[in-house]
Amino acid sequence: MKRVALITLSVVALINVGAAYLYLSPSSQPIKAKSQQDTSVDLSSQKDFFEYSLSSLGEQNLEEIKVNVKAGESQQNSLGISSELFDTYLAYKEALSKLDPFEGNSLSLIELKQLDDAILAMQSAFFNDEQITQLFDEENRLRELAIDKLTIQETELDSNTQQQMLEETLASQPEYIQQSERNNALVVQLNQTSELESQDKYLARVDLVGEEGAQRLQALDDKRASFNASLDDYLEKRAVILSNDFLGEKEKKIEISGLREQSFEQKQWRRVEALERIHDRESSN
Repeated sequence: MKRVALITLSVVALINVGAAYLYLSPSSQPIKAKSQQDTSVDLSSQKDFFEYSLSSLGEQNLEEIKVNVKAGESQQNSLGISSELFDTYLAYKEALSKLDPFEGNSLSLIELKQLDDAILAMQSAFFNDEQITQLFDEENRLRELAIDKLTIQETELDSNTQQQMLEETLASQPEYIQQSERNNALVVQLNQTSELESQDKYLARVDLVGEEGAQRLQALDDKRASFNASLDDYLEKRAVILSNDFLGEKEKKIEISGLREQSFEQKQWRRVEALERIHDRESSN
């Protein structure tokens, strides 16, 4: 079975990157990467802070991120942020990346149970019970709930009985899990409106999220459409630069960089560069 990473962050590749030691004074502030400048540090939980810090991986190396976590340790005592626990968290994510995934886009009940067992065993190998609850309680509960759902769906009971069992199972969960499920269901319903005509889409959204919510979603649609139009225009102009035989590779990079800076806001540059790579891969296939 082909071995691939189960996590999106490329922690493994940077675990052993050599970097100069950076001195951190008690009053140091975490240094945000360019892509994080217009965001607030996520202090919802210690894990959320870890993941926010790791989201800059690629712009910052792992040693720089560790310095930021150390700064957070000295400033966010209410969360109990620990740079030592962060190191353990990195080792855990590295171990997760070595798990063999299952084939296909969805998991069977047996496969999901096997995955759950593997993840729980790995958590126990790296963390104590208190840390597991602190870091992984929500994701573990959601994975358990997914197993319960599949178990009910695979019974030979009629649909009404299955629905009743699903509702009872969900009602036994903590409120934040129930809210997460309601949010997931709402997202599914909103996604289903995307295929409707403009007016019907708006009315369907009003039914789901109210007038103000529908207006905000429409504004997001307009913003996304504007960005996509700008991206299409940019990629066309970029293609002209790339096909110019009178320019060397260095000159092409300079021209494209200038075009990117002219076409998009600074906070969008990293996203555009990622979309360029995707576009180039798809074009070469």
